[in-house]
Amino acid sequence: MPKIQKVLSVILMSFLCFCASLYAVEAADKADDLLSMSLEDLLSMKITVASVKGNTVRESPGIVTLITRDEIVNSGAQNITDILRLVPGIGFGVDVQGAVGLGVRGNWAHEGKAVILWDGFELNELLYSCLQFNNRFSLDQIKQIEIIRGPGSAIYGGFAELAVINIVTKSAKELNGLETAVNYAQMSKPAYSRQNISLLYGKELANSLNFVGSAFVGQSRLSDRIHTDMSGNSFNMSQGSAQDPFNSSFKLNYKGFETAVLVDRYQTLQRDEYGTIDLDKPVNTDFESYYAMAKYNFNVSDKITVTPKFNYKFQIPWKQMNSNYSNYFSAVERYTSDLSASYNPSEKVNILAGVEYYNDNAEDKLEGSARYNGSKNASYFNIAEYLQCLFNLPIFNVTVGARSANHSQFGSSFVPRFALTKVIGNFHFKVLYSKAYREPSIENIALNPEIKPENTTVSELEAGYQLSKNQFVTANIFNINIEKPIVYGVDPGTAIEAYYNYDKVKTQGAEFEYRLKYEKWYTTINYAYYEAMDNTVTSYEVTGNKDELLGFSPHKASLNSSFSLTNNLSVNPSLVYISERYGYYTYDYTSNPAGDPVLKKFDPVTFANLYFHFNNFVSVSDLTFGIGVYNILDSEYAFIQPYNGGHAPLQGPSREVVTKLTYKFK
Repeated sequence: MPKIQKVLSVILMSFLCFCASLYAVEAADKADDLLSMSLEDLLSMKITVASVKGNTVRESPGIVTLITRDEIVNSGAQNITDILRLVPGIGFGVDVQGAVGLGVRGNWAHEGKAVILWDGFELNELLYSCLQFNNRFSLDQIKQIEIIRGPGSAIYGGFAELAVINIVTKSAKELNGLETAVNYAQMSKPAYSRQNISLLYGKELANSLNFVGSAFVGQSRLSDRIHTDMSGNSFNMSQGSAQDPFNSSFKLNYKGFETAVLVDRYQTLQRDEYGTIDLDKPVNTDFESYYAMAKYNFNVSDKITVTPKFNYKFQIPWKQMNSNYSNYFSAVERYTSDLSASYNPSEKVNILAGVEYYNDNAEDKLEGSARYNGSKNASYFNIAEYLQCLFNLPIFNVTVGARSANHSQFGSSFVPRFALTKVIGNFHFKVLYSKAYREPSIENIALNPEIKPENTTVSELEAGYQLSKNQFVTANIFNINIEKPIVYGVDPGTAIEAYYNYDKVKTQGAEFEYRLKYEKWYTTINYAYYEAMDNTVTSYEVTGNKDELLGFSPHKASLNSSFSLTNNLSVNPSLVYISERYGYYTYDYTSNPAGDPVLKKFDPVTFANLYFHFNNFVSVSDLTFGIGVYNILDSEYAFIQPYNGGHAPLQGPSREVVTKLTYKFK
C-alpha cells in the first residue's frame, strides 16, 4: 500500500476513534457549570479570506485556519514565524542573503507562490515576488490571521498559487485609545534575539469617522549560532544576522470611504550571500516599501454595492551595496485600479464581479548596469476579470468562480474554482477544486523573456465534526499538481541567476486538527503529512528518496495550549515536532575541483515552549506582562534551502528567554 494511503487510513481511524471516545464524555461536558460557548463562537466567526463575502470557518470554500487575538497573545509568539509554525502544512526554509521564506504542503512557496496581505496591502515585493519573514511586523497590532492552505488565484491573482495569509489588525472601535508594547528576548550565548516597541492608536469620532495609526520599530538577530557555508567558511551569526524593522501605518474610514497608507523599511545584515560567506564584513540587504489605498463602497441599492478601489505600491527590495560578492539596486512601482460590484438578489445568493488593471514599472538604479534586456527600465501591464457566485442551496452551498488575466509579456491565464460545502448539524464537509497560477515576476522575465506562468490544479476534501460544544475535529486530504514550475538557480562562482520552466511537481497529503476549548483553558492539536508524487525538478529532489522534497519534513505535528491558573494568570505550553528533512550542507572536492554538493538527512526537531501571561500586572489595570522560554530543549534547528542552490542550512536561534510588557491608555 502506498505511504499516502497508509497515512490516510491512520487519520481516518483516528478520526473515528475521536468521535467514539469523546461522545462518552459529552454527557459530563453538559453538566460542567464552567463551560462556555467560546468554541461555538469561534466556529461562528465570519471570515472573508476564501470568499470576500463573510462565511464561517466551516462554511468557507477553502481549507482555512483562523488564528484569534487570544491565541496570538497567549502563545507568547515573538514573530509571525512562531505563529505560522503552529499551522498544519506550513514550514520555512532559507533562500539567499539570510532571507527566510515560506513552504506550503512540502512546496517552496517563498518566491511568488503565497500572497501575504496586511490589512489588504499585498506585501510581496514585485521584483522577485518574495516576502521575508521573522522580525518584520508587530504581533501586538494584529486582531486575527486568516489562512487559506490552498489556492487563491481566482480571487487574489498570480501570487496566491498555494496559500493566502490575510492579516487583519485591530480596528478603531477595538482600540479606543493608545496601546503600547515592549518586548525583549535573550538567546543563550548571551545575545539578544529581539528588542521591539509597538504603538497603536485608534479612535472613533462622530459622524461614522474613525482612524487608526501605528508604529513599530525594533532590532533582532536571526541566531547566535555558528553558520558554516558549503566550502567550510564560518561566522558567528550574533554578529552578522541582524533584522531591524520599522513600519508605520494610518487608516481612515468615513461611512463608505476607506483610505490607508503603510511604510515598511526592513533592514537586514547578513554574511551568507548566495551561499558563500563574505569573509570581510557583514553586508546590508534592505527592503523598502510604501503603500497607499483608497476605496469607496457605493450602495446603489439595498442589493447592489459598487466598489472602486485604487492601490499604489513603491518598493526597493533586495538593495545591497558595497558587497564583495554582488550588488543590487532596483526600484519598482505598481498602480492598480479595481472596480467590483456585489449583487445580493436574495439572502442565499451573492454574485461578485470585477475588473482589475495594474501597471508595473521597474528601474535599475545600479551604476553601469542595465538589467532589463539591455535597458535600465522595464514596464508591463495586466488586465484581469473575475467572477464569483455563492449559492446557499437546500442541499449544498455552492461556490463557482474564475479569474481571467492577460499580461503584456507572457499572455493569458485562466483559473476557475468550484466548491461544495455544507454544515449539517454538528457535521460539515467540503469538496474543493481550484486552478491557480504563479505569475512570473519582473526579474523572472528579465533573466528569461520566454518564461511562462506556472499552472496548478488543486483538489481537496475536508470533513469535520463538532463533538460537543467544547470539542471540534477536522481532517482533510489534498492533491497539488504544479505544471511548468518556475525554478530559480544561481551559479555560486559568477552569481549569475537563471529561471526556467520545468515539467511538473506533485504533492499530496493529509492534515488533521482537534480543538478542545473551555472557558478557562484550551488545547489545539494538529498533524500534517505530505508526499511527493511526481517530481521532475532536479534541484528539488532528494536523491534516493522520491517521496520527499528538499527542505521540508513529511511529518509535522503541533500542540498549542493555554490554562488560566487565576483570573489574571495563564500558563501557555506549546510544542512543535518536525520530522527528518533533507538538505545539502557541504561540498565534496574529492573528484571535482569545483565541488559536488553533499546531501544530508537532518534529524527530527522538537520545539518546546512555555509562556506565562499576567493580566492587571502588579494590580495595574490594563497592564499586562509576559515571560517565557522558547525552544526550551535548545534544539538545533536550521533553515534548509529547499532547492539545490549552493546554500548551506542557516542556523536558527538557540534557547530564548522572552518578555513582553503592554499597556493600554484609555
